[in-house]
Amino acid sequence: MSVPSKKKGGFRWTFWRRTSQFLLLLFFALLPVTYRSGQVDVIGTLASLQIGPIHLVDPATGISTALAARSVHTALLTGMILPLLLAFALGPVFCSWVCPWGLLSEMIDKLLRRRARPVPDWVAKLRWTFLGGLFAISLGIGSPIVATISAPRLLTELPMDLIFLGGASAGTVVLLGVLLVLEFVLPRRLWCRALCPVGSTLVLLRTPWTATIRWKNATCITGGFGGHCVKNCPWNLDPRRMGKLSGCTNCARCIEVCPPEPVTPLSFSSGDLGDRASEKDALESFRRIGRNRSAENGNRESATNRPRRQTGTDSL
Repeated sequence: MSVPSKKKGGFRWTFWRRTSQFLLLLFFALLPVTYRSGQVDVIGTLASLQIGPIHLVDPATGISTALAARSVHTALLTGMILPLLLAFALGPVFCSWVCPWGLLSEMIDKLLRRRARPVPDWVAKLRWTFLGGLFAISLGIGSPIVATISAPRLLTELPMDLIFLGGASAGTVVLLGVLLVLEFVLPRRLWCRALCPVGSTLVLLRTPWTATIRWKNATCITGGFGGHCVKNCPWNLDPRRMGKLSGCTNCARCIEVCPPEPVTPLSFSSGDLGDRASEKDALESFRRIGRNRSAENGNRESATNRPRRQTGTDSL
């Protein structure tokens, strides 16, 4: 069965997502150059960015910093407001539409041609255990360890090191090297799916009103794990039975490749999961679809193999 790259006439989600990722990567690559040329209104990284009077702080970095300092400063809180509002409204779109490491990870994934497999249950447990451990370490040693190992911070700080220091710092090179090695040797995109503290924190910020992927069973024509949506999801998620904290970044790839006929069963919605009442119910619906399809195929084969009744016309 062929997998469509995009729906004919549909919105080009992947094109615009890639455009967003590359433009933001170009922005941070040129930012230190403009700063050195006299521009002083915008400076920083994806962990902490100053745009004129507006200060933006990554929520995971802010929490880790507050734990390390054992106090919360007003500037830190105000800096997290806009990123928090974005996460509350749109979910962890930072991971799929902004993060340069997410872009690099997807390119490596495509290079290695890794196949889609069901997400094991231990991924979610690892995500929350690792995130809690990092916050505990920040509190214990008095250092914002989350900011230290943040992949988006490291990548957007690299151009600043090259421009202002004349070369990348040893710490940046070592950490990026370790992350790259992990990207190749660990299971498919495990850093983004379970270990990145930035993404894990944003996943936790989902609310019942956060934009999410909505699935309508009545118009879904594929069942089981082999659907177009699962095969094309960068994280191997199944939008037909994922929960609020499954890690979906709203990249919309599943919507883009979903067969449009008779009606597309996947769409964006706020506070409505559609027919994803429970994983048990979803699995039962998939089994029912499979049984119906098997019965239809059996009836079709029986009709094809049934000998025709000879008539007078046939004997002529």
